[in-house]
Amino acid sequence: MKQPPHKRLTAWFLTLVMTLTLLPVGVLALEEADDVIPAKERELCLPDEEAPSVSVEITETVAPAVGSQSDAELLEGYLYAISSIRHGSPVHRVPPRPLTVELKDVEDELKGKIKEVAAGNLASTQFSFSNKWTKTKAEWGITGEVISDGALTQQASEAIRAKLGLDALMRKQLLEMPYELYWYNKAQGVSMNYSVATSGNDVTVRNLTLSMNVSQDYAKFVSTTSYNPFEADTAKTKAVADTPKKAQAVVDAHAGETDYQKLVSYREYIKGEVSYNAGAAGGGYPYGDPWQLIYVFDGKPATNVVCEGYAKAFQYLCDLTFQNQEGRPSSALVSGKMDNGDHMWNVVAIGGRNYLVDVTNCDTGSIGAPDQLFLCGAAENVVGEQYTVTLGKTIVYVYDEKTVESYAPEHLKLSPVAYDPNAVSAPSVRGAVKSYNPNNAATVKLVQNGAVKYTVTTATSSGSGQAEQSFSFNAVAAGTYDLVVTKPGHLTYTVKNVVVGSTDLDLTKHSNAAISTITLLCGDIDGNGFINSTDLGIILKGQNYGKSTATAGDKAADLDGNGFINSTDLGIVLQGQHYGKSAVSVSFAG
Repeated sequence: MKQPPHKRLTAWFLTLVMTLTLLPVGVLALEEADDVIPAKERELCLPDEEAPSVSVEITETVAPAVGSQSDAELLEGYLYAISSIRHGSPVHRVPPRPLTVELKDVEDELKGKIKEVAAGNLASTQFSFSNKWTKTKAEWGITGEVISDGALTQQASEAIRAKLGLDALMRKQLLEMPYELYWYNKAQGVSMNYSVATSGNDVTVRNLTLSMNVSQDYAKFVSTTSYNPFEADTAKTKAVADTPKKAQAVVDAHAGETDYQKLVSYREYIKGEVSYNAGAAGGGYPYGDPWQLIYVFDGKPATNVVCEGYAKAFQYLCDLTFQNQEGRPSSALVSGKMDNGDHMWNVVAIGGRNYLVDVTNCDTGSIGAPDQLFLCGAAENVVGEQYTVTLGKTIVYVYDEKTVESYAPEHLKLSPVAYDPNAVSAPSVRGAVKSYNPNNAATVKLVQNGAVKYTVTTATSSGSGQAEQSFSFNAVAAGTYDLVVTKPGHLTYTVKNVVVGSTDLDLTKHSNAAISTITLLCGDIDGNGFINSTDLGIILKGQNYGKSTATAGDKAADLDGNGFINSTDLGIVLQGQHYGKSAVSVSFAG
């Protein structure tokens, strides 16, 4: 005859299933969801087959990591990372919180599992760990009862949670390996389950399972309308991991061609692999792979893309090929409007100039087919923003704000004439200007025989005081020029007889410091070519001195650009290298 359960019980063994959910916004919160626990998990049983158990659900909300990127950016980051051409700086610069001793071993195994899912080698995203941690109640920080009325007490729950630091574990992964988590659904978050067993004064935590939600784009569908949120479709994730290999194979196939012919070959490859996905572009289609470059390289005729897919694939092939090598072509991914519709395309720098490349609209049946919108000429309508291409009809391209903010003006300025692969490439001329008030641009001109041949302006930036700004002429015909730099409140600076030959000219490498960094003399407020008492008088006028530029009569008297006319501006005029000086002229030859 079996003994009654209470006589066989030598120690309570209580299992607690805890769920830690990482959401994109919020603060730490604790909820006990008694009404959602399955009945079989509520039953009490003993250490053997009759051991008591109880289940409590706890939800913790954690603020997102600083600098989080979109899913599309993380996917592209992963592709560039495994191709060893990662763009820019790491996604996150904020150092992660240190992990507890208990979870340091778990972290290494977790990182490996995340990478395996990203590489298409692992389907399940419910990761189990064999680690266990046994401590006394005091060591866990538990001050009262562990179990009360068949449930883990709130104080015990908070103490264990704080000691383990599971939230810190997940934050650290998001901070340190965001690209490998391209498949992760940040909106749904992460669930962490673990068991808690008690025996006397000891409390053991074990059976840790971490369940990471998979993004719909990479999840395994169980029907046409539903999918398993904790199972990745390895066919999809494998396709992601294989993309760099397939793209590199395209690059390798055209390795013996000229740079220009490579660009042509990449255009034709993309056009041959995909068609325009009008269904996705028409609306009502969730953002996902049709907007990415994966479909271009998956070899499947049924998977097609919209303009983003075309442009990103072309960009990727260019980056794999040229990788910012000096003197080689380079491509920029830009976005904005084409004839008032949202669009993405490329700007390719080749032969000293920038050209519009719209692979989407070079595809069969498009307005620019087969190559009319490839390295074509574009007329500038609005400086640094809007360009027009004429192909029987007028096509208007407008950069959006993100593009304008992401690139220097000289990188977006398009050639008015199409690229001619048979023409001799014109070299570029670039340099640096140091002046006051970076809110205002300096104007740089190349003058030949008294006529202005080329003009560029430096990029502006916020701030005040003295700052260095760069300039660049993308293509300059060989010859001798005077380089003339002007800026409001400064004396004109001329570099005489600048010789432009057949190669790029970088003035910042000139041996004369007066040319390697063109430093403008500041204080010529009235623009008469001299810095003198007249300029001091303008600053000291009652309508100016002590006033903000919003109310001052002569706003140009704010020489440093800090928004006020005061002693700082007086000091700039009175500097020994400024006061009493006139326009500067130096010889390029020294």
